[in-house]
Amino acid sequence: MIHQISGRNVNETFHEALWKLKVDGHIENSRNGRVITLTQPALICNTQPMERVMFCPERKENPFFHFMECLWMMAGSNEADWIAEFNPRMAQYADGGTGQFHGAYGYRWRHHFSVDQVLETTALLKADPTTRRAVIDMWSPKDDLGTNAADIPCNTQIYFRVVEGRLSMTVLNRSNDLVWGALGSNIVHFSFLQELIAHGAGLQVGTLWQFTNNLHVYERHWKFVEQPPRCSSYRQQGVSPTPIISTKLSGWLRDCEKFIAKPEETSSLADPFFATVAYPILHSWKYKDPKYLELCAAKDWGLACTRYLERLRAAEHTGLA
Repeated sequence: MIHQISGRNVNETFHEALWKLKVDGHIENSRNGRVITLTQPALICNTQPMERVMFCPERKENPFFHFMECLWMMAGSNEADWIAEFNPRMAQYADGGTGQFHGAYGYRWRHHFSVDQVLETTALLKADPTTRRAVIDMWSPKDDLGTNAADIPCNTQIYFRVVEGRLSMTVLNRSNDLVWGALGSNIVHFSFLQELIAHGAGLQVGTLWQFTNNLHVYERHWKFVEQPPRCSSYRQQGVSPTPIISTKLSGWLRDCEKFIAKPEETSSLADPFFATVAYPILHSWKYKDPKYLELCAAKDWGLACTRYLERLRAAEHTGLA
């Protein structure tokens, strides 16, 4: 039996997945401590994956990290220093000698296998929307099987399928923490990838499926299973998703590489997404000032980032930062 969890977006599926674990989960030991897990695989379906920002006060996620991790991935980077600026905990998973991540998804998408899988997959789908051979790999038996690296890909392959002009995407996963993984960072960066490839292939964005062989929640987050929080909808928040690309995909990727390499330089980036969304978010993080978010065209990200900064200020005021 496969456990199926369906919803419009991450705000619905997060709640439903926690209830699934509350009803059907059981406690197991893992190398990182006790977990509540399902004994069968799980399939999570998000029908509107572009609605990728979570509005759940209890979750207290860091939207700056989620957003910048997407750009770091799409630039094909595996360097720890840049992304650790937004989440210092990330550095502990990098190779201490190289300062690089062994299994960084973006690097594997664009460089590791000596082919840019993002551009090649997009070209394949554009040439033949009926193809069933559009696959992106993240798992490398040569590099991953039996290795003791701290950063081994949890997500292993991605399949694409065009249905009625919409690009659906299925992500295969060997083991996934629901809170920080599947419906934390993963739903954001995989929906970014899906939207970019759909745009490049001249398609609309379809459903995002996430199949995991082991869906679990670590003990530090069992409170969410005990009392699953209900997140707000995009409609309740009065926001809607903003497209992340309007120019040619290859150009957008070059812009992204420049953004990561020299984030202080803005004039050479062609896609308006960087000037109207990425830079306001970056400057707001750098100066910890929400005034820059007033310039952010993506109101969902702007709202989530503003609330995160408000939480930081409140914590500093009470001495809990």
